Amino acid sequence: MKKIFSILIIVIFVLAGCQNDIEESTEIDIKTTSFPYYSLIEQVGQEYVNVESIYPENVDPHHFELSSKEMLELLESDVFIYGAKSNSQLESEIEQIVQDNDSDLILVDISEDDLFKSSVDQSLYGESKLEDSETIVNSIIDPHFYISPEKGILVTKVIVNQLSQIDPDHKSQYQKNGNSVITELEEIDQKYQDFASEQNKTVYVAHDAYSYLNKDYNIEIEGVFGLDHLDEPSSKEIESIIDDINDQDIKYIYNEQNDLDNKVIKQIEAETDTQILTLHNMSTIDKQSIDENITYQDLLENNLDVIKKINE
Repeated sequence: MKKIFSILIIVIFVLAGCQNDIEESTEIDIKTTSFPYYSLIEQVGQEYVNVESIYPENVDPHHFELSSKEMLELLESDVFIYGAKSNSQLESEIEQIVQDNDSDLILVDISEDDLFKSSVDQSLYGESKLEDSETIVNSIIDPHFYISPEKGILVTKVIVNQLSQIDPDHKSQYQKNGNSVITELEEIDQKYQDFASEQNKTVYVAHDAYSYLNKDYNIEIEGVFGLDHLDEPSSKEIESIIDDINDQDIKYIYNEQNDLDNKVIKQIEAETDTQILTLHNMSTIDKQSIDENITYQDLLENNLDVIKKINE
C-alpha cells in the first residue's frame, strides 16, 4: 500500500502533463503485459501502432511491480491492453490509479471485452484472491487463456475490434491483418485437435498454466504446482505423481523457460525414468527471441512439438 500511495502522489502532480492525444501521433502508443498480446497487437496493428510490454524479459508476472517511473511512462501512453485482473495485483492497481486521477489512458481488459466474454463458458469467471494480497476480484479465474490457439483466435478478434474503435481510419487494415493472423491460428488449432485425438499419456508440467489445453482440446495435462509458482505440492502429492508417471511409463516431464531449475521437477526426474523438456508459458520472452522476430504462433507450434513427445 505504501508503494501505491507514493505512486498516487507522483501521479497527482504530473498527470496534467501526461494527457494522451492519439491524434498528435501517427502511431498508437500501446503498453501491454504478456507476450501473446504484444505479438498479436504488433501483427494486427503493424505500422499504425507502437507496442511495448511492461514486463522485463523472463520475469515472473505474478509478483511483478512497476516502479514509479515505469508507472508514469505507462500513464503517458495511449492504451493499456491486458488479459485479466486475476493475473496479479498490478492490473487492479493500474485501473484504480487511472480512475482516481481521471487519466485519458484507455484500458482494455481482454477477458472483460463483450466479444470475448460472450464467447466463452461463464463458469470460467468468478471471485479470486490476488497473489501477495488480500484483494478479491471478480474476473476470469485463470488468465492463461492464450496458451490455447482457440482462445488466441478470440483474442485476435478482440484486438482487431478494439484497434478499429480507437483508430477507425485504419479499420480495414486492422481487419485484413487480423484475418491473416486468424488463418494461421486456425491451422495451428487443427494441429492441437489432431494431437488430442492421438495422446496416450498424461503431460506433467511444473506450473498449472496450461489448463485451457484441457478445456479446449481435452489434452491431458496436469500442473505439479498451482497457478502460483509458490503453491508447492505436498510430499504426498509428489509421491502420487511419481506413481502415475511410473504406471503410465511416461518418459518426459516438463518445466518452463523461466523456471529451469525447478527443484520439484528435478526431484521427480531423479525418482523416475524421465527426461525434462521445456514448455513456454508465453508470459515473457528473452531479447534473443525478440531479435529473431519470434511470434505467438511460433511459440504455440513449438509447445505442441514438445508436448507431442509424450506419446513416445
